[in-house]
Amino acid sequence: MRNVSTRRGRFLSDANAASGSVHQVIGFLGFRGAPSVMEVAHTHTDLELNYVLCGSITYFIAGGQRHVAAGGTVLFWAGMPHRLIAAEPGSEFMLVTVPLAWFMQLGLPRAFAERLLRGEVVEADPNDLVAARTDRILFERWVYELIGGDNEQRRTVMLEVEARLRRLAAVSAPADRHETDASSRQLERIARFVSENYRSRLSVAEIGRAVSLHPNYLMALFKRSCGMSLWEYVIRLRVSHAQRLLVMSDLSVEEIASQSGFGSTASFYRAFQRICECTPRAYRLV
Repeated sequence: MRNVSTRRGRFLSDANAASGSVHQVIGFLGFRGAPSVMEVAHTHTDLELNYVLCGSITYFIAGGQRHVAAGGTVLFWAGMPHRLIAAEPGSEFMLVTVPLAWFMQLGLPRAFAERLLRGEVVEADPNDLVAARTDRILFERWVYELIGGDNEQRRTVMLEVEARLRRLAAVSAPADRHETDASSRQLERIARFVSENYRSRLSVAEIGRAVSLHPNYLMALFKRSCGMSLWEYVIRLRVSHAQRLLVMSDLSVEEIASQSGFGSTASFYRAFQRICECTPRAYRLV
């Protein structure tokens, strides 16, 4: 993987994830560079906004391929196993990762979120010439400010990303796609329920009842499909929520731990330091 240094610590770029590791730092990340073909599929809990500057790239995601040419903007949920399988020589692209926890609180149309959670790749309208002209400018600024900007610049990026997502949700239509298999539909139900309830006390039995699956089966399905345990996924959603609150609010660390779904401040600190490699207070101050 290529390391992308930011003032918030070390973020690992999804673009060059050749090792297949799923343990990536969650949060708003910006990257610009040459895409690298991945040896294996991987997952992480964020959504990805990709813009291809030149050349073209091809993803394998949710059992299908998606080709993205120069000037194309796509959005997908990286919780689905995905892999960059081809890149035209000389290609360059930019990406911004969007925390799922933050995305789910925007109040976007439910159908739009469900399409992403079941593995659909949402593409900007190629006939929207205004979007085609502005996306490149926006991505260049987002990546620049996510890598080297201060807190206020990052807040502005978050507002602009929200606006772009709202426009995508307003104009994008469901793509023609084959019927998903049973396990994909089951995974969609699990991911949707967890993403809407991760701040509450959860048990595998409760999740099983909500999605009509045996607890042992759903745990095995999630691990097999997403490359991490369901509880690791829940923890990462909670840390993602905490990251947003640390940047966007003046709440105390104790209040943030509680509002993010952690049972204690101590468990919050342990999880945050393991995933972000710094303390919550250090993350807020950098």
